[in-house]
Amino acid sequence: MSTSLAERPAFAAEPMRTLTLAESLVDVQPSTAQGEAETIEFAYEEPVEPKAVLRDRHLGARATVELIVALNADVDQDQLAAARSALLQSEAALKNLPESQGSPELELLVSAERAITAAERAALELDQQLGTDEFCARFEGAQPTPESIARYARLLARSRLSGRESRDRYEFLATRLLRTVADDGRFILLSREQAAPRLRYVAPAHMVAHDPKGRTSAVEFFESFARRAAEMKEIEALLNCCYKDLYGFKLAIRVRIIDPDVLYAVVKVNVLLTNLLRRVPKSRSAEARRRITDSQIEVKQVLFDQPAPRRGSGTTRGRMPPSPSQRATGVSKVGCGCAPSSGFTLKPSCRKRAALAAALLVSGLLLGFVSAPDRARGPHAVPAEELSQISPLLERGFLVRGDSVFSGQLRTESWMRLTPPAQELAAKQMWNQLRTRGVLEAVVSTGDEPAFQILRTGEVEMW
Repeated sequence: MSTSLAERPAFAAEPMRTLTLAESLVDVQPSTAQGEAETIEFAYEEPVEPKAVLRDRHLGARATVELIVALNADVDQDQLAAARSALLQSEAALKNLPESQGSPELELLVSAERAITAAERAALELDQQLGTDEFCARFEGAQPTPESIARYARLLARSRLSGRESRDRYEFLATRLLRTVADDGRFILLSREQAAPRLRYVAPAHMVAHDPKGRTSAVEFFESFARRAAEMKEIEALLNCCYKDLYGFKLAIRVRIIDPDVLYAVVKVNVLLTNLLRRVPKSRSAEARRRITDSQIEVKQVLFDQPAPRRGSGTTRGRMPPSPSQRATGVSKVGCGCAPSSGFTLKPSCRKRAALAAALLVSGLLLGFVSAPDRARGPHAVPAEELSQISPLLERGFLVRGDSVFSGQLRTESWMRLTPPAQELAAKQMWNQLRTRGVLEAVVSTGDEPAFQILRTGEVEMW
């Protein structure tokens, strides 16, 4: 019989001795096979009352630590001990809250919130020790329950996918949560009605800014891609055609994946791709998976100038990041026309801009969907003196496509010190400077995350 996290005992106070990771896991039961219901079904309810909200957050941090422990991976034992200690303090703070109805005293709530925030932070730090490939490879052996998966994903959503591995991890967990397995081994997506409670729990509406236009455009992109994938009989055709487009788009929308409609569309594509991968003969399976991993690494390097992946996230340790010309001329040479005509047509002859223009710029222009003359000419760096005139917040910048498109990197520390209104004002001032130089559109990033985009219409969209 499966038990919920809320019914399990807390981490014992004693076991700070060196345990194997498997020994230190507390009663994680295997999830039921073939999509059958659990004996006790987790309700996926959004908590409202203050104490319930705090308890939900505590259980999210706890589920994360327990699942990481169950992976039996080589994590830092000091950080694991710190995470356990933080969870014990979080549990103790919760127990100090009165059981009676009504709002507890403010001082007790503040104390509990601080302890739970510390536990969440410790769990997320532990999470970031594992590369995505290692996490995925060990996941099935951990046999997590749907509740554990949901709570883990919700914690990542609460952090707004701030960690280096968080976006891919969140998508992976959501895919596991929203699919079942048929008798013949194929994966089946839950119906939208069946998935609704789980989607509301792992992608609650209050965690990201309301953006109906962006949601519609993203859903159209993934639905169009799903239709294209459904027509293909082999995954090699997709890898040769437009997988890099898909992954680049996923990275470009960043936290906007934390939306029930967008997330469901993403998982739909993932289920189709996984079923395509299952058809690959064993003799070619390893090569197909390697190509997927390499494609993801290349896209990240092109978009974010990201060096070789961390431990467990690939096989390219030591590879040098691409030069600016490589980033702009890209890693993919043809589009597949998967995007909807109303939003993002990736063919150079009919590319259109819509609400997520940055996603198009990144997964199209910067990935190489430019004409042959533009590729030959390549980008050029904006001189430091001119860059400071555009904005002192810019660390570097490049002009591509005949100097009509600007790609910039912000000084992260300076940018993060600004309030959101000040950031928006700085973005508009930057656009005024770029416009006088003939720039038609731009994507400006901080670290590995887009900060804002400028459309051809002159609209500035903050991310």
